[in-house]
Amino acid sequence: MPIERSSSPRYVEIAADLRRRIVDLKEWAPGERIASHKELCQHYTASDSVIHAARRLLLGEGLIESHPGAGSYVRRNRPLRRISRIDRTADAGPEMVLLRDQEQNAGRIGNWAVRSQPVVSNQVIASLLRIESGERVVESVYQYRAGGALVRLTTCWEPYTVVGDTAVMLPESGPLAGRGVVERMAELGVVIGTVQDEVTARAASPEEGELLGGGTGVPVLEVTRTYSDDSSRPVHVERSIVRGDRATLLYRT
Repeated sequence: MPIERSSSPRYVEIAADLRRRIVDLKEWAPGERIASHKELCQHYTASDSVIHAARRLLLGEGLIESHPGAGSYVRRNRPLRRISRIDRTADAGPEMVLLRDQEQNAGRIGNWAVRSQPVVSNQVIASLLRIESGERVVESVYQYRAGGALVRLTTCWEPYTVVGDTAVMLPESGPLAGRGVVERMAELGVVIGTVQDEVTARAASPEEGELLGGGTGVPVLEVTRTYSDDSSRPVHVERSIVRGDRATLLYRT
């Protein structure tokens, strides 16, 4: 049986030619602005939508990056941030690396900000925590910066029925400020039984692309960590977004 071959759409052909011009012909150097959208439309005799689709492919590959209002640039090679998610030593066994330590170990962070508040859960949050949609949760939104740029967006959710009106309700305030989930939950008599990470590679949303740089379509890694108690009830969900072309996730097992 012959191997099936797909017929390439026009935007794929244009992306391939742009890739050749960047990688093989070195028509544009790293950090240099490539031809404008209008110039590309004229050069390839293609519509706006076709050129947009071709550029999105190259953005997704991490070959170019978009600077809103300034065009597209050939991405400079940068060392990947190695983000340790789980560490393990011969004596201590598996250890969940704390959220802030993950970024600190990957390369000294410049600063970070957090906002915590009770919110009403939507269907997505309710599904993650296995509660009814509309139930209250405590939501904590973190932003981490390195070299003046945002490098991670993280949102955490905890059921209000578990942490509401307690000393650990606000993770960065109170007697256990900045401590890990296991320690905070132990203060409430909740024993963590399992911790699970789910990693997804996808294209950034418009908001994520603007915050993390690179624009819509830049590759990101979405990692969702779920802490469940000893009865398998989720009590804490942490969802982080990092640039997929600038970071790698490290698990020591």
